[in-house]
Amino acid sequence: MTPYLLAIDNGSQSTKVTIFDVRGRALAAASRRLRPYDTSVPGRAVHPGDDIWDSIAGACRDVMARFAGDPADIVAVGLCTIRFCRALLTAGGDLAEEVTALKGEPGGKDLIAWGGAAFAQSLSRHRLIDEYRLIVQPVALGDGLPLFAGLAAPFVLDLIEARAYADGAVLHIYRPAAG
Repeated sequence: MTPYLLAIDNGSQSTKVTIFDVRGRALAAASRRLRPYDTSVPGRAVHPGDDIWDSIAGACRDVMARFAGDPADIVAVGLCTIRFCRALLTAGGDLAEEVTALKGEPGGKDLIAWGGAAFAQSLSRHRLIDEYRLIVQPVALGDGLPLFAGLAAPFVLDLIEARAYADGAVLHIYRPAAG
């Protein structure tokens, strides 16, 4: 068996899906454009219907049609998206105020924020993350953004749990240390 990684990147304009081998070589790729946001209500940008999911499913079908390997050998799927969230920026661009308000709403204690490194960096800078769930994949791609760039001062994380999986991936769960 040759293990592969399926990577899904859902951005603001399109969804890109790539299949990598364990050396980080792209073996197949596909993309689907997203429809424009609905901006008919002032101050709101809403994505139309199921276009996000349709673009992910379509790009996945396209990449699988181009993939010469065995789909059963895909051992991990990575998803990076900036789309699955309420608006997190106020009109003035204040991320901290809006996330703090969301956390104060009923059910706000259980917010899950999916996003890329820049989004996580912004939340970390404002100390808005209560728990980090980081998955380390056994693939070195040689590129990427640091998760904790731009901090005003270092902060300590307590390891809550670490779980290794048969494919070599390791889940680390951290919480900011008290104090």
